[in-house]
Amino acid sequence: MMKKETPEKKALKIAVVVAVLLLAIVAFEKLLVKDLISELGQGKRPKDAKKELRELIDEEPDNIKAKGWLLRLYVEDRELKEADPLLSYLLIKAPDSYLTQFGACKYNLIKKRERKAVEHCKKALELSERSATDLNNLAAAYLYQDEYVKATELLGEAAAKDPRNENVLNNLGFAYRERKLYKEAEENLKKALELDPQFTAARKNLAQLYFQTEQTDKCIAEIKKVLKNNPDDYKSMLILAVVYVKFKDDLESAKKYARKSLQIKETKKGEELLTHIRRYEAAMKAEGNSMGTCAPSSGD
Repeated sequence: MMKKETPEKKALKIAVVVAVLLLAIVAFEKLLVKDLISELGQGKRPKDAKKELRELIDEEPDNIKAKGWLLRLYVEDRELKEADPLLSYLLIKAPDSYLTQFGACKYNLIKKRERKAVEHCKKALELSERSATDLNNLAAAYLYQDEYVKATELLGEAAAKDPRNENVLNNLGFAYRERKLYKEAEENLKKALELDPQFTAARKNLAQLYFQTEQTDKCIAEIKKVLKNNPDDYKSMLILAVVYVKFKDDLESAKKYARKSLQIKETKKGEELLTHIRRYEAAMKAEGNSMGTCAPSSGD
């Protein structure tokens, strides 16, 4: 006859089972976190990535990789207040980590701190074996410093590595345009727009190129495409108003777009532009009236 288990033994067995289950759950959670970091490393971003990383950091305050990825996601989402303490921590604790330097690079680019951006973007580039993304980031830092030749060289290398990267192509087009290499600029900007027709920055850069080269109709067409996708883009409306005044002498259209811009956002530039258009219109009318009242020539 089997001995009946004592309550103490039953309790011990249950405790062992519970402990094993808890260990399994912890192991499973760690596996999920590893999968998350692996996905992030592959360029994928699960919906709750930031939440999961924060939970992991609460459990493991010294987890540098998790903090590096959380910094990167904060910077990508422009949540700079949240990024601040993480960046300060990582620059002290893990200055040689790629994620630290990448985060510092992007953070300073957003803040438009050109010198710091160049410093950190260079370090990130060295640690990444010159990836297209990091070449592009360093080039962007040089663009802020008006170092267009340096930027062009880096972006050319980035485009060779990743020819379908629309951000690289857009920046390359911008750099060429600033160097007045208009053919190369147009070619790269059009490639960027072929890859992403909704890429507003590239379309604005192309419109600016046409403005600089006085290809008026093309400039107007590109700005109108921008406004079709972004009807509240008051800055593009102001540019369109300038184009109509400068190249078309179409004051009615110029006034229309200047007014539309001010309806969306009242700006000093918008008010000044509308005032100048009205003064110009009044001056032209006065000149016309003056010409009309001239005494006829006697023919002598």
